[in-house]
This record gives sequence, C-alpha cells and structure tokens, in this order.
Amino acid sequence: MIEIHQPRFFVSDSEKQKCLAALEKILESGESGFPKIPHWDSIWIESKQVGDSLRRRFENLILLGTGGSSLGTQVIANMRPGTRLRFLENVDAEAAERAVYGLDLARTGILIVSKSGGTGETLAGTDYLKEVYARAGVSFYERCHVLTESAGSALGKWANEKKAALTKISPEIGGRYSVLSHVGMIPACFDGYDIASFREGAALAMGRREFAAELMAHFLKSFERREWITFFWFYDPLARIAGLWLQQLWAESLGKKKNRQGGPAPRASTPMAGLGTVDQHSVLQQVIEGPRDKFVVFLRSDAAETKGPALTSPDFQDCAVLKGQSMGALLQVHAIANEQSLHGEGVSTMTLKTEVLDERGLGELIMLMQMIVAGLGAALDIDPFDQPGVELGKRLAKELLKKA
Repeated sequence: MIEIHQPRFFVSDSEKQKCLAALEKILESGESGFPKIPHWDSIWIESKQVGDSLRRRFENLILLGTGGSSLGTQVIANMRPGTRLRFLENVDAEAAERAVYGLDLARTGILIVSKSGGTGETLAGTDYLKEVYARAGVSFYERCHVLTESAGSALGKWANEKKAALTKISPEIGGRYSVLSHVGMIPACFDGYDIASFREGAALAMGRREFAAELMAHFLKSFERREWITFFWFYDPLARIAGLWLQQLWAESLGKKKNRQGGPAPRASTPMAGLGTVDQHSVLQQVIEGPRDKFVVFLRSDAAETKGPALTSPDFQDCAVLKGQSMGALLQVHAIANEQSLHGEGVSTMTLKTEVLDERGLGELIMLMQMIVAGLGAALDIDPFDQPGVELGKRLAKELLKKA
C-alpha cells in the first residue's frame, strides 16, 4: 500500500476536505469511465480471453499505438525481464526495424491500438509493418488484432475489410487513462501477468479517496509556493517508464489554456521524471543549485531497497563499507541521502513508499495517479480529459501531408 513517508509538509483538514469534495465530484460525474474499471467485469473477462488466445497463437506480440495507447503498457512490459512485447509507437524507420529485429514473423502477432481508430501515426505504422511482413513472405492480416472504440472508424472498417480480429474498447475511457482497460490488460495477459492482481490494486486505490485527496492538497500547496516543476523521482528501476507515462498523464490533463468557463486557466506545474542514482549524477545538479521552483516527489519501494545478495568480498577499497550489504541497501542509502540533501538545501520534497511494484502495487499506483490528476483538474476548474493542444498539432500535420 502506498503511503507518505516522513512527511516534510502538512495540509489542514479543511484543505483535505476541499480536495476530497472536488475528487468525489469528478469521479462521480461520469465524464470518464476510468473510475469504474475495477468493477467493470467485461473488461477483465475479455482481456483475459483475448490475451490467453494471443499467447496460445504467438511467441511475440508487436504493439502498434502511440501515447496513451502504448506508454502504460510499456510500464507493465518493463516490470520484469524477458518480455515478449515489442512496441512501435513513433514514426521512425529505425524504430520499426528494431521492433521486428530478430523475430520469427510467422510466430509474431500484431496488436493495433487506437481509441479513435484514426490516429495517423498508428495507421501509417500498420501500413509500413504490413509491407515488412509481405517482404518476409508472411501473411499479415490474420495475425492482427485491433483495439478501437468504433467499428465505423478507419481502423474499424479496415479490420472488417481485412477480416482482422477486433475488440471494441469503451469510448468512456480516455487514452491516457486506459492502461487498466483492454488497452493494457490484453498485452499484460499475453505477457504472462496476473491481471486479476492489477484489478485488486486499482480497487484498493479507488477505496482510498481520502488519501488521494491528501496528496492533491500537497500538490496544490506546491502550486501556491510557485513550484512550477513537479519532479517525480522513481527509486524503483521497474518503474522507469512509469515516469514517462506519468509525464503524459499530468501534462496532457493539467496543461490547459482555458478553464471550463472559457476564461484563463490556473497554472499547473510541468512534470518531469527521474530514475534513482542515475539522475543523481545529472539532473540533481540543476535541482539542488537551480531556482527553487521544483517540488520533488520521491517514489520508493521496499522491495527494490532489499533486493540482491549481500556483498561478501569487495575488491575495491572504496567498497569495503559495503561488505555485508545488498545492492538494494545501497540504493536505499542513496535515496535517503538525496532526500536529506535536497531538504537541507530548501528544496520542497515529498516521499511516497510502497512495499513492491508488482501487479497489485502497480495497479494501485496507476489508479491513484489517475485519481489525483483528475481531481486536480476538478480543483483547478479545468477539463482533465481533453487535449486541445494535442489535437491542434494533429490537424496541422494532416494539412502539411496534403500539401506534400
């Protein structure tokens, strides 16, 4: 269970209650279906059926999708080594080559994910990948499984015409809030994960609304302190890609020009993400000696800080102090040292800890962050489920392609 560890700041009961009211309002509004996911039986039944079927047919699975249709699933795929998932998310010829490199295409399925069914990058990636299969002499369409919300979309019509398998995903769940739906759970099941445990973790988070509201209050207080960068510093290596997923969720949901009434929107922070000791050798310099405009949120797990056998006979004199210590214990020391150094230099910090980021722990973290971001949108009177800035870029890209 995720908890605040050694809190540096405190929020009042009245601040928590205001945030709880905003959170409950948006969760009960029906604007997004993500709060219903833990109790949405068809999502979990269908995800297991399709995931099991794909696993029986294929050795590997290439996931074609971008943004919310891909990042959350990449978080899951990075939980442990040996994943059988490959990702093609960027319009990038080299990435396409890497996605198929070394694979037996005859034993490789394709999962094409586009909520709208009209995402240009995903449609283009499908066409390019089709030709890769053709050059290898392997039939393409029978190996495809499409996830989209409408059979009448471009992708839905394509699936029907080519007789590719199709599973409808709910239009109630926005892409960046969809990892715990079919979008993430089908490939998770294919990759051998226990999706029932993801469901348990999501349900646990949904039952902790007061805790989510308390965290919301901390973030709002950081905005009041004019800390316009929220730095999520992960000290569990399994969660490296989780930082990228969280960046998208936060930025696309809270970075808005207008409020719900059409007036100027309140300012929300820009998200950043870091990884353990790696970024203590780089970004830390700017955080500790740069402007005091950052709120650093450490995310740590007990499992990562206890892993590994004890070092018995170090070769290096500098490592003599590590004798008897595990590599996890070294990670813990660095995390604590970083927290203390930032706090001592007047940088605002908060630490969240959990036991382990397994399926249940990650399910809780994902749902908790979705609740917090949606709740912050409600508290700031902005729409956390649209993305007008992103849509503008898509329209301009289409116009430029027409002129090319």
